[in-house]
Amino acid sequence: QLRKQCFNRPNTIEEKMVVLNELIDGHGVESIQISEELYQDSYWCNCIGTYVNLGDTYDLTIVYNTIDREFEVISWGDYFEAKEAELQLELDNKSPY
Repeated sequence: QLRKQCFNRPNTIEEKMVVLNELIDGHGVESIQISEELYQDSYWCNCIGTYVNLGDTYDLTIVYNTIDREFEVISWGDYFEAKEAELQLELDNKSPY
C-alpha cells in the first residue's frame, strides 16, 4: 500500500518503518533532524534518525539510526539528546580554533 502512495518506490528502511508502525499501533513515522551544519549525506541530509511516533517523546519506540544504519529500541527524545551531544562534540573537535 505504501508503494501505491509514493511517486518513487520507497527504500526498504522506509517500508520497514511503516510496517513497524502498523505492528506497534503507532501514530506514523517521523524524522529526527538536527542543525543544518551537521549535514550527513544527500539522502538523509540532516536527519539523524526516523522513529515510530507513539505519542510521547520519552516512550520507548523503534528508532532507525541513519548514522550507524541500525535499528534501536529507545525513546526518540533520549536518542536525540545522545546523538546531538555526540555530533556536536565531533563538530567541535573538527573546528580549527
